[in-house]
Amino acid sequence: MSKPLTATQVKALVYDGNGKAPVSKPVGGVPGLYLQITPAGSRSWLLRYTSPMFKGKRREVGLGKADDITLSKARDRAKDLRDLVFQGIDPLEQRKAVQAEADARKTFKEVKEAYLEVKRGELSNPKHFQQWENTLATYADPILGHLSVDEITLDHVEA
Repeated sequence: MSKPLTATQVKALVYDGNGKAPVSKPVGGVPGLYLQITPAGSRSWLLRYTSPMFKGKRREVGLGKADDITLSKARDRAKDLRDLVFQGIDPLEQRKAVQAEADARKTFKEVKEAYLEVKRGELSNPKHFQQWENTLATYADPILGHLSVDEITLDHVEA
């Protein structure tokens, strides 16, 4: 394990890569805790871990932006996640399961709004976007709008 760096030493870390890929600098204090720095200079915390329970594959989980999370908090989060790994729980899989559960509780209308934001960038003509929005509002919202995504059945879609 690397010698633990101080917060001042971590702030002084700079990008020293080839200009294309992010670089990861070990900060010590917790095995596998790194500060990832992109060519543009953004900085985020990263925890790398492996376990025989996960077929020995190296996994990486983001812990958040370094601007938002202090070194101390990053170490605390990394320790918590390493504890999960030792219990045989893959933090990435756990995060995916929590997100999937949260997504399943979203209503059709919430998911539709998020989809339309993506679609807005794909359609160059504002009229085409308006057609998408109006069609969904007219035909889908009255039947599906209030339902959570996991409640929607084929019968709802056919209606």
